[in-house]
Amino acid sequence: MFDATSRKFSGIRFEKLNFDADNVQSQKRLYNVNGIPHLVFLDNQSHVIYNGGAPMDFEGLVKQFQ
Repeated sequence: MFDATSRKFSGIRFEKLNFDADNVQSQKRLYNVNGIPHLVFLDNQSHVIYNGGAPMDFEGLVKQFQ
């Protein structure tokens, strides 16, 4: 689902992080990620505009961008 959404919205930068990796623990704390899947949307100034669970289907994920 991540790859399909990133292709549909090619003007938006998408990053997929492995939150078990040691090098992303600060982001995990910063965005209060306690489980996966988890989405964090940031605007151009890095302000959080969404921080929460991920929809279970492609259409639900696309609605987060509209």
